[in-house]
Amino acid sequence: MSLEQLGVSVWFDEFSLKVGDSLRQAIDRGLKHSSYGIVVFSKAFFSKAWTQYELDGLIERELQGGKVLLPVWHGVGHSDLLGFSPSLAGRFAFRSDEGVIRVAEKLQAFLEEKNGRAPLHKQRPSAQQSHRLDLLKDKPSV
Repeated sequence: MSLEQLGVSVWFDEFSLKVGDSLRQAIDRGLKHSSYGIVVFSKAFFSKAWTQYELDGLIERELQGGKVLLPVWHGVGHSDLLGFSPSLAGRFAFRSDEGVIRVAEKLQAFLEEKNGRAPLHKQRPSAQQSHRLDLLKDKPSV
């Protein structure tokens, strides 16, 4: 089950990029127009330049006000996050070891609650009611 199957509108840079496109410009567009950014923290994430760039953009948006960053821990624990960023280690995060479907359902429930609507099992959102998300995933090192 994917977030799109749960009625959540998703922007993912790898789906929208074509040969010759600027990755930086695509990321900036996605970050600018997304309500939230799901950041999957993994050991690979910590070593990639582009994921750092995306994270910086989300943190900057949060500094302007409001929750934007929705963290998911994948194969990492509190001590890994503490070594990477003490301020991020203190945030509640979903854990991928709960399973992809469960994490997607929790994210969808969070978004429904933020919009004041019943969860999907009670009310299925229309395409117009969907949220935009920026899915951040490990990118090739630059």
